[in-house]
Amino acid sequence: MQLLMASSLGRNFILFLALLYTVALTMGSLIKPVTIVDRPFQSMDKVMHLVAYFGLFLLWSVWQLFVRRDLVGKKKMMSLRKIMTITAVVAVAYGIIIEVCQGLLTDYRTPDGWDILANTTGVLLGVLVLHLFINNIESLKSKF
Repeated sequence: MQLLMASSLGRNFILFLALLYTVALTMGSLIKPVTIVDRPFQSMDKVMHLVAYFGLFLLWSVWQLFVRRDLVGKKKMMSLRKIMTITAVVAVAYGIIIEVCQGLLTDYRTPDGWDILANTTGVLLGVLVLHLFINNIESLKSKF
């Protein structure tokens, strides 16, 4: 019972973080840009997109792993590949929708194909990192 509660708390906490992160990312993408610090280099904006979507993918993937494990049990858990594919497609689609909204809903932002590429690269990097991380954990489990 305690394990189930801990799992539920962890799942709910990750969901809260993922939702908060998504709302912050949406707001940050649609509000009028403010220059707080000078950019250290020309493409700093693209690096920020990459990092933001890397984080978006990881948070939602970890939440999906919790939910799938709790709903169907460990033996019938949806495959990691399927979870990562669905989450990656949704994250990339979200990035494209945000870029379109920047052009349609604001007069101070414009859609940028390079931003979409940076977002997609962040998601793909997240897929790679999560895949390597989980493979290493599985490898360690099999040794002990």
